[in-house]
Amino acid sequence: ANGPHTLRHTFCSHLAMRGTPARVIQDLAGHASLMTTERYMHLAPGLARAAIASLETAPPLGIPHP
Repeated sequence: ANGPHTLRHTFCSHLAMRGTPARVIQDLAGHASLMTTERYMHLAPGLARAAIASLETAPPLGIPHP
């Protein structure tokens, strides 16, 4: 079952695993619906933890980062 669908699936999967935002993947893949793209986002389970961890090192809102 190799073909364009398999190539696009692999492309989207690799982008998701590298932390690419879903909207960017949606645009690159030509998905009309974000729901289609979200099928690939389960492949990036560490992204939620990384997002929360980034808040620990972020400067407070309203204060410019040096």
